[in-house]
Amino acid sequence: MRRTITSILIFILALAFPAMVCAWPMPDTGQATCYNDVGNVIPCPQPGEPFYGQDAQYAGPNRSYTKLGQNGVSLPDTTTQTDDWLMTRDNVTGLIWEIKTDDVTIHDKDNTYTWYDSTEDFINALNAENFGGFSDWRMPTVKELSSLVNSGTYYPTIDNTWFPHTMSTLYWSSTTIVGYTDRAGLVSFYSGYVYGNNKSLSYYVRAVRAGQSGSLGDLVDNGDGTVTDPNTDLMWQQATAPGTYTWEDALSYCETLSLGGFSDWRLPNRNELQTLVDYSRYDPAIDPIMASGTMSFYYWSSTTSAYNTNYSWLVYFSYGDVSNTKKSSSYYVRAVRAGQVGSLAIEATAGDHGTIDPAGSVTVEYGSSQSFTITPETGCHVADVLVDGVSVGAVSAYTFENVTAGHTIRANFEENIPGDIDDDKKVEIDDAIIALRIIAGIGPGQPVELSADVNGDGNVGIEEVFYILQYLSEVYH
Repeated sequence: MRRTITSILIFILALAFPAMVCAWPMPDTGQATCYNDVGNVIPCPQPGEPFYGQDAQYAGPNRSYTKLGQNGVSLPDTTTQTDDWLMTRDNVTGLIWEIKTDDVTIHDKDNTYTWYDSTEDFINALNAENFGGFSDWRMPTVKELSSLVNSGTYYPTIDNTWFPHTMSTLYWSSTTIVGYTDRAGLVSFYSGYVYGNNKSLSYYVRAVRAGQSGSLGDLVDNGDGTVTDPNTDLMWQQATAPGTYTWEDALSYCETLSLGGFSDWRLPNRNELQTLVDYSRYDPAIDPIMASGTMSFYYWSSTTSAYNTNYSWLVYFSYGDVSNTKKSSSYYVRAVRAGQVGSLAIEATAGDHGTIDPAGSVTVEYGSSQSFTITPETGCHVADVLVDGVSVGAVSAYTFENVTAGHTIRANFEENIPGDIDDDKKVEIDDAIIALRIIAGIGPGQPVELSADVNGDGNVGIEEVFYILQYLSEVYH
C-alpha cells in the first residue's frame, strides 16, 4: 500500500509541474570525430562540402567534472575511492552525482531496483544515512540522466574516469512517460538510447542532488518564425522544415537556412534536440508554442552513433525517446543557432595561511575570462595551486581564459622555515652549502626556496649562511 501511495504521489507531482525543464546548457556530447553517411571517418569538412555542420564541428560547453569527498569537499583529480572520493560534480550542469562501488554496500554497482523501490529502498536509505553529508538525494530526471551520456564512446557511453563501475546497461530516471504512466524513462549506458519501460522491471539507479532543473522562463515567440529558449539560450526554427531529409541533406538544409535575420543555423546535436522535449506532454512532446509546427515523429540530430557510425541519433517527438537509424533514411528537421552560453561557476578555495581573491563560487559568463590573486599571510608562502585538481605550481595569480565549462581552483600555503633553502622542511648543513654556492656564483644545483630568506632582502646570501650555522650550533650544542 505504501508503495502504491508513493508512486501515485510522484505521478501527481510530475503533472503539477509541467514546466520543469533543464535550466542549464547541456554539456557537449563528447563527439570529436567526423563521419560520412556510410560511417567512415573523414576529415571534418569545410563549409559547402558534403557533411559539413555535423556534431564534431560545433563544440558545446566542455565536459568538466570534480571529485568530491565528505560534505562536498573538492578533491584532486588523482583521488581514488579508497581515498574518500564519494561523489562527482558536473561543473557544467551543477549536478552532484553518486558514484558506484564494488563493495556490496548500498552503492554497489550490481544493485538493481524496480522504479517504485528505487525511491523507497535506495534514495530514502541514502538520505537516512546522510550520504556524503547531504540528505537531499533524489532520482534524476531523464534529461539530467541523459546529460551524462558521452556520445563519443560506448560500452559504457559515459566518462568512466569520473563515474567508475557504471554498468553498460539501463538506469532508471524519475520521469514518468505521459500517455503510458506504467512506464518510466530509462537511459542506456551501453549505447545512449533513451526510452520508457514498465516500472515493475528491475534496472540500475544512480542518485543525484543539487542543481534541480527549474525553469528560467517560458519559450519566447520572436514573431519571425523563430523561438528562443531562455533556459538554454538556444534559438530554434519554430516550424518543422518542409518535407523530410536524409542526414546529409538535413545538415545541408540547416547550414544554408536564412531565417529571422540570421544565417548561422545548424542541425542541433542530440543533447540540444532533447532539451526541446517536454516530458509532461505527448503527441507531440513539446511546448505548445511549437506544437502546431511539430510532427509526432523522428527528428534528425547532427550526432553520429559511436557504436554504429552509419547511423545518427534522432529524437522522437511523440514521447521523447532518443534512438538512432541509418543516415540514408529520411526524417524531419528543425534548425538551431547560437546557444550554449550563459553563466558558469568557478569554485575558488584557499587553505590555511593565505587567501584567494575572489573566493567562493564565482560566476563567469560563458566565453569570458576570470583572474584570481593568491596571497600568503606574512611569514608564509604559496605551496601549490590546483586547477581542476591539477597542479599549476606555486603561482601568485591565475587566469581562466575563454571559460566554456565550470572549474575549480584551490590555493595551498605553508609557513616559511628560515634557512630551509632546499625546501625539505629541515634546516641542515646542506642548506648552508647551497647558500655558499650561490654566493660563489657556482649555482645552487637544485631548486631554491626563497622563503628561506632570513633578513627579508629576497635573496640567499651570507646572512642565511650565518643564520644556518648559528641554528645548527644551537641544535647540536
